Amino acid sequence: MAELFNVAKGKKVNALGSNTAAITDGITEAGVHWDGGAAPAQAIVDLGGFYRITAATLTTYYGDGRAYQFALYAGVRSSGMTLLYEQKTDEEATAEGYKMTFSAVVARYVKVVMLHNTANPSVHIADLAVYGEECPEYKEEAETAPKADPEDLAYGKPTRANVNDAFSFLVTDGDPESCWLGELYPRFVDVDLLDNYQLSRVVLTAPAFAGFDYSLYLSADGVNFEKAGSLTTTEKKTEAELALEGKTARVLRVLCTGTTQGANGASALCQVKAYGKKAGGEVLPTRKIIEMTTYEEWLRERENVDLSKLKDAKGQYNIQDTYTPADTVRALEGLIGRILGQMYVDWFVFRIDRSMRKNSYELSETENEKILIHADCGVSAATALNFYLKYYCKVQVTQQTKQVCMPEKAPHIAEKVCNSSPYEVRYAYNYCTLSYTMPFFGYDKWQRELDFLMLSGVNLILDLTGMEAVWVSYLQKLGYTADQAKDYVCGYCYKAWWLMGNLEGAGGPVSFTWMEDTVEMARRNQRYLAVMGADPCLQAFTGTLPTDFAEKADATLKEQGFENVGSFMTSTGSWAGFTRPYALNTTFPGFDSLAQKFYEVQNQIYGRIGDYYAGDFLHEISSGFQLDKSFNKAQMSRTVLDKLLEENSDAVWVIQSWWENPLPEVVEGWGEDREDHILLLDLASVQSPRWTNTTNYGGHEFGGTSWCLCILEDYGGREGAHLSLNRMIQNFRNAQKNAQHIKGIGLTSEGTERNPVVFDLFWELGWSDSAEVTYRTWIKDYAERRYGSSVASGTWADLCKTIYGTNTVDGTTINNAITNYPKFDYTGGYFNPSYAQPIFSATLKQLIGYYDELKDEETYIYDLVELLTTRLSSDATACLANAFKAAQEADYETFHANKTRFLRAMQLIDELAAFSENELLGKWVGRVDTWVNDTRTGTYGDFDVDLMKLDAVMLITNWSTIDLGNYANRSLNGLMEDYYYRMWSNFFAKAEKKVQSGKKITDGNDTMGVSNLSTYYNYGREIALNILNGKQYLSTPVPVEGDADHRSLKEVLEEIQRDYLENFKAVLNTASLIENDSVKSEDGKLTGIPDGTTAKELSALFTVTGGGAKVGFVDAKNKLCPEDTAVESGMRAVIVESDGSILDNVNLILEVSAPVIPTPTPLPTSASTPASEPASPDGTVSESTKTAASGSGTSDEENPSSATLYIVLIVAAVLVLGGGAAFFLLKKKKK
Repeated sequence: MAELFNVAKGKKVNALGSNTAAITDGITEAGVHWDGGAAPAQAIVDLGGFYRITAATLTTYYGDGRAYQFALYAGVRSSGMTLLYEQKTDEEATAEGYKMTFSAVVARYVKVVMLHNTANPSVHIADLAVYGEECPEYKEEAETAPKADPEDLAYGKPTRANVNDAFSFLVTDGDPESCWLGELYPRFVDVDLLDNYQLSRVVLTAPAFAGFDYSLYLSADGVNFEKAGSLTTTEKKTEAELALEGKTARVLRVLCTGTTQGANGASALCQVKAYGKKAGGEVLPTRKIIEMTTYEEWLRERENVDLSKLKDAKGQYNIQDTYTPADTVRALEGLIGRILGQMYVDWFVFRIDRSMRKNSYELSETENEKILIHADCGVSAATALNFYLKYYCKVQVTQQTKQVCMPEKAPHIAEKVCNSSPYEVRYAYNYCTLSYTMPFFGYDKWQRELDFLMLSGVNLILDLTGMEAVWVSYLQKLGYTADQAKDYVCGYCYKAWWLMGNLEGAGGPVSFTWMEDTVEMARRNQRYLAVMGADPCLQAFTGTLPTDFAEKADATLKEQGFENVGSFMTSTGSWAGFTRPYALNTTFPGFDSLAQKFYEVQNQIYGRIGDYYAGDFLHEISSGFQLDKSFNKAQMSRTVLDKLLEENSDAVWVIQSWWENPLPEVVEGWGEDREDHILLLDLASVQSPRWTNTTNYGGHEFGGTSWCLCILEDYGGREGAHLSLNRMIQNFRNAQKNAQHIKGIGLTSEGTERNPVVFDLFWELGWSDSAEVTYRTWIKDYAERRYGSSVASGTWADLCKTIYGTNTVDGTTINNAITNYPKFDYTGGYFNPSYAQPIFSATLKQLIGYYDELKDEETYIYDLVELLTTRLSSDATACLANAFKAAQEADYETFHANKTRFLRAMQLIDELAAFSENELLGKWVGRVDTWVNDTRTGTYGDFDVDLMKLDAVMLITNWSTIDLGNYANRSLNGLMEDYYYRMWSNFFAKAEKKVQSGKKITDGNDTMGVSNLSTYYNYGREIALNILNGKQYLSTPVPVEGDADHRSLKEVLEEIQRDYLENFKAVLNTASLIENDSVKSEDGKLTGIPDGTTAKELSALFTVTGGGAKVGFVDAKNKLCPEDTAVESGMRAVIVESDGSILDNVNLILEVSAPVIPTPTPLPTSASTPASEPASPDGTVSESTKTAASGSGTSDEENPSSATLYIVLIVAAVLVLGGGAAFFLLKKKKK
């Protein structure tokens, strides 16, 4: 008898929940497990063949005394399986697992149904081992079940899914009970009808455990898909039909775009049925491989450079030999033309001298008074150009904006300027930047970005544009089809985490056109960098490979003499709920060959363009995860470096120092090469240095490894100005003075379209002796070139006392309650700015004061929006804390006031964002349209565009199907209103009902019974689906004067200044009845109201100082009278807050009688009621308020002609922050 072995290890799993691969990965550690959600939950394993099985071991989560109940089934088909074992008692789960034996049975499929967990509702599997032997003699029984629907064109046809493909056949097997599960969404299944059909309708059947949204796409070739329509199922109505009216297609694609499961839900589909008739015509072949032109071919065709003439005997060449100094000068002149205008090219003369000292320039004048820039390369020359623009022309270029009001003629240079960088490397980008900032950067946007980097003196840029094509081309050489390889590649917005080895396939697949287009753009961009003397940083091969690599590549590797690659691979656990790619042990005999092939393919795509290669080694491995003991980390790091050096003897491996990395064993593996061939990015060292640590990361300065001083800003690309400029200078000084192995500096922010002042100073320090830089002097110059005027220099100096003078908890980012899931407890850490808010507010008032002078400068508008958004966000967080305190005491009026102020701040942020191009949801998503409509890009089908937009919205809301809690939150116009405001107004409405009824709220984490992972998660998904269905968001900024749909920026600023900058502490929001000839207030009644007066017309007779609030009217049932409906006698006046809530304590009854409504006469300014005095404890008004309410400081006798009647609505005197609770106090003025 053959030896029994685990026949389930590494096999495919069909299950809901995250990290399904853990079920059969052979790892029994409790921390690496499948989470199936609430019981009951099932998982089906396809053994891939027929086996005679007799035993199994199920390892669950263990270690805390819990127990699980479950049942095990097996069969030759995925339905109708036989029960083999039941665990009905609560036997404690252990590391040894639940061991089962049973009578021998032939099976291809094994199913485990998890029934109960004594610890919590969810169920978990760490590993399922099934023991048996191959059963080659078994012959599968012929299908005897009758075909359920003979007209179904899809029945039995080939299928393919971009995840869990092994089970995709279930959607055409005719069994409505079988179900393909896609683990996450969006995921799709293709059905190949094998011929062209004129389709009349398609019917989908979904499982009944949830409702599902689907989009149906049709294609003639399986590559270009056009959308046919959308379908929705529910738990009760599991079948949906779409009429197609004779559309012709060969391939159907069903994309699951969402489910009522909310976050962590899975795509699922039971059956696809198609009806119609043959259409005839040529049947186009579906695409199996993708072929890319080589870099050598591209360079010869586009640049007329023949690399064959430059290569040495080993096929090596120096990229510098492919261009001349004249090419560099032309590139510099192009930069000037794009940034300043072609007319300024003639101001400058460039002299590129490669024999000069590296990273240096000289700035002087020629005899005919042109500006002479003498430099070793284009980067140094661009840096010199920028220095001249900043300090002589007083202009500024940042990533987001520019102020380039140039002088009439070139300012003279009295004395030659000589400068050089103390740093060999000036590096740009975190992997995350590629996804949080630039997933849809097109040709023009990338050119603008690279121009900025050249002006900033950057000479090393992480540019992995087109890397999808590298990996697809590479995997094709190892047995994958193009589609299978694309399944490994992540979607458009998730490249960062895919290339760091955190996940695979999320948000994908990208299209073939995308791969071709991005390779072309990468080559153009990198050619520009090369000619300028900068290097792109490409990818290193670290042995991170797809989870299905052993299955797909084993046959090809065996042909090459390398067997059993699967035994050399191991899981690296999960990351944030995603299944991570696997790690290949460097002891695998074919590791050298795999590394060599990778570099060959990368060179074919990009050329031998540089010497730097990035690749994190076990990046962000979950705490406590233990890699397979056979993996020697020192040996692995040594081998990875050796293979890289074999490819390029000058290579430098660039690694991020983050979490536990670099591990001491990894540093040990580098040996003596750590100085010349390793570059550690100390990611947050400007704020929190690691290089000074003597106990971790290999020791002081990473054990003598070359490293870069880096700035890490804005996790997820979040909003919020911050960071101490002086602290940054001090950390530069410390490194320059005390570090022995510092090689450069680096911008490693997760998002970069924020905080321009920080990055401006950072890059300038890269070309300066930090000992000579003081922030006080620097900020004065910054302010002048920022706006082209020195008017705001003092204001910027004051900003360095608050927002740019202090650090957050670790200096890296700030976070705001308004852009997070609703709850009360957002205190401490990133949510608490450490600077004085009143001082910051006073400084912002100064900045607003320059509006008339600076409103035409985009730099000024950008700053107003960014800084005021930061201030309003902080104010809202403080309001939330006050509201919670009031809720704990059931203090309704204080609660309501703070709630109102919080929500109004959100509305004002949304309004502000409309004036800034950088802050528009329509612009963020619109970059997709810009890309696909560019004449330089290819043709994209509906499926491609829809997936791009889904990714774009999901990233900045829920992040993905697996919810990362608004990690990449943004205060974008449109997103603030339709996502965050919607969440918070819902939360506050529920909380307010409790407080108003006298109930106390004491739990700061109380979500008011609403699930973040369902209700609020679906808010984000709805935005994405609405955009796919045609909803348009603002994509160009509103002019400062406003337009038909938006008030002017000045009006918005006036409200913010009045209600949030001046009335920072206790304020009284007031409203007044405008003087008119008819409507009066007497004895608690509002009289003289003409018959037929609408609510809108009557409301217009009141001025309300509380931003966004107005007077409304309710009937006896407390129903608010619509604005276009006539008011009636007996209605009551109320305050309608900006969030729509009603304050019903005005006690003013309407009497409708007069036939004509008068035209209101505006009150003189002197009669306005100030909002500065609190009400006395008994509800009366203080004497000072009475005087103010009279319209002047004189007595009645001193102003006998005045007959003005005022109604003052006092809207909550709040102890800390102003707000909204209101009541009427009437003061009649007599003659």
